[in-house]
Amino acid sequence: MVAAVWLGGIVNTGGTSSVEAFFRVSGYKFSEPDMLDIALTHSSLSGDRGRSNERLEFLGDRVLGVIVADELFQRWPKATEGDMARQLNFLVRKESCAHVALELGLGELIQSGPSIADYSDGRHERVLADALEALVAAVYLDGGLQAARDFVLKAWGPLFDNANSVPRDAKTRLQEWALGLGLPTPTYDELGRMGPAHAPSFTVRVSVQGYRISKGRAGSKRKAEQEAAQAFIDREEIEQS
Repeated sequence: MVAAVWLGGIVNTGGTSSVEAFFRVSGYKFSEPDMLDIALTHSSLSGDRGRSNERLEFLGDRVLGVIVADELFQRWPKATEGDMARQLNFLVRKESCAHVALELGLGELIQSGPSIADYSDGRHERVLADALEALVAAVYLDGGLQAARDFVLKAWGPLFDNANSVPRDAKTRLQEWALGLGLPTPTYDELGRMGPAHAPSFTVRVSVQGYRISKGRAGSKRKAEQEAAQAFIDREEIEQS
């Protein structure tokens, strides 16, 4: 069964072609429709990973980073390196990519196997984010860098408007606090992983020289690190700078 993935489950794709549907929401029409089909095909659909979006996702992640970094550099000429790094992280992180994918309606276009229905919300989010990055690469290969830039700036428009006021995440705040005290950079260690492959739970600890460790648990290692950092910040009552 060919299906489309949505955060709430699996829905049928319907009769409208992917090219037409994508054109309506993005304004970009592919000259090579096969490129779009590959970008929207999750590896769970077939054992042939050459027909899935994994390779395009790899390229799209890099293309997206360059486009966003360039736009930040041009848009805010007085921003510091640290400010731009924080904004870049906010704009290209998986949560933001998944949000953009939902706004574009990609959940109704992604072709996947029925096994996706068993994924946790965190895995659904990654499927959406990876498909969006694959689409960035597909537009880049089909129409060139300017076409990819136009697509990204349109799709990410509202997020760019908010990027200048993005607060520091917990890991960044903790690192800046530690370095401000002349301490080494905090270190993170994975303590364990539980649960099935489609819904894992990671436990991570953060260590800061001279202080008790703090732990965090979440459905991804990255989120668990953030949870651990936030737990440390809350315990030590570190104020937002």
